[in-house]
Amino acid sequence: MRMLVVDDHTMYRRGVRDLLQQHGVDDVDECAAGNDALDLVRRHRYDAVILDLTLPDRDGLDVLKQIRALPAPPPVLIVTMHAEEQFAMRALKAGAAGYVMKGASADTLWRAVQKTLSGGTFVSAQMGERLASGLTLAQRGEPHERLTDREFQVFRALAAGTPSRDIAGLLGLSVKTVNTHRVNILGKLGLRSNAELIRYALERDLV
Repeated sequence: MRMLVVDDHTMYRRGVRDLLQQHGVDDVDECAAGNDALDLVRRHRYDAVILDLTLPDRDGLDVLKQIRALPAPPPVLIVTMHAEEQFAMRALKAGAAGYVMKGASADTLWRAVQKTLSGGTFVSAQMGERLASGLTLAQRGEPHERLTDREFQVFRALAAGTPSRDIAGLLGLSVKTVNTHRVNILGKLGLRSNAELIRYALERDLV
C-alpha cells in the first residue's frame, strides 16, 4: 500500500505519516506543494492521497480536480483547517472521498483513511451537521453560494489580502481575468469594495 500526504506544514505531514505507518502503511510519500503533488500522482500509483486545501503554490481545490481528472485517479481525502461547510460541499462535489478537520483525533483520521481506502465517503458527524445547515443556507440564497468554484477561489484570495498579480500566479490566470472575476464577485455579493469583501468573508468564517 502506498499513500501521498500533501501539506505545507512539515510537522503535520510527519504526524500523519507516523499515524499511517503505525497502522501498517509503510510506503508514505510527502510533499508541500500542489505542483509537486500532481507530478508525484502522475508518476506513481497511490492507493490514496491526503490533501490540504491551502497550499503555497496552487489552490487545493484545483489540485483535487486535476487529480480526479487523471486516468484511474486515487481517492483523495481532504484534511484541512477550514470548518466552513462551503469548503466541504465544494470539495465533495469535486470528487473528494472525504473531508476531515485538522483538529480531529487520530482515531477519526484513521477511520477516514479506512473509509477512503474502501471506496466510501467520509465526513464526521459534526461536519455532517454543518453540511445540512449549509444546504439550508443555500436554499435561503446566501450570496456566496452563487459563486462558481473559480470565483470562490478568487474571493478567498482577495479576502486574504492577496494582490491580483499573486492570485493570477496562484490560479494560473491572467491579471485581467482575476480583475474580471473580482467585478463579478462584488456584483454577486452586493459589495462595493475589497474592504467590504474582507468583512463579508470574516463574518462568515470563509477565510
